[in-house]
Amino acid sequence: DFNEFKQAFEKVGEATETALIVLAEKMNPFNVPKTGLDRRSSAIVVRQEIETKWKKEFTLEFSRDRKSMSTYCTPLKPSRLGTGPKLFVKGAPEGVLERCSHARVGTAKVPLNSTLKNRILDLTRQYGTGRDTLRCLALATADNPMKPEEMDLGDSTKFFTYEVNLTFVGVVGMLDPPRKEVFDSIVRCRAAGIRVIVITGDNKATAEAIC
Repeated sequence: DFNEFKQAFEKVGEATETALIVLAEKMNPFNVPKTGLDRRSSAIVVRQEIETKWKKEFTLEFSRDRKSMSTYCTPLKPSRLGTGPKLFVKGAPEGVLERCSHARVGTAKVPLNSTLKNRILDLTRQYGTGRDTLRCLALATADNPMKPEEMDLGDSTKFFTYEVNLTFVGVVGMLDPPRKEVFDSIVRCRAAGIRVIVITGDNKATAEAIC
């Protein structure tokens, strides 16, 4: 949201979700006109347009076994994405890609063969271990998801069976460095003979590069 006093944008909610919303606002997939809008209105007008097209019905929360989460949405109005419900998925690239059968290339939906999958994974590893050491999330959709009444929403161990036959949409890389105070804390631990163990849900190569 835009802080009028500070004249700056501030995140509301989780940092990852905020970053994804900002990305969507900058991409402006529906070409929403922004001419004449102030800074705050220009930033949120895209999100408001998206919210007129889809209604979130429920969320399949993140779980460690599948390393992903998803949102079941129904269309409020027809669009080029179709007229039926969709499951929008985000998560660890390796896990999400394993459940993808297709990939979206431009406006086309193509089979996800091993060559294309390996190319995506290679690029993802480059993003995660390169100069910026980005934390990567894969984005995908289930274009014909299971009906809600057929899902057991109370058992998270079954969620991975609903996030199947996915269409890979892309990989998002986010700069997510350790907090500034972490470096001094690590130095002190080493000086005191304390072994530091990092527990993370990130890709192993990304975690090693950050550390």
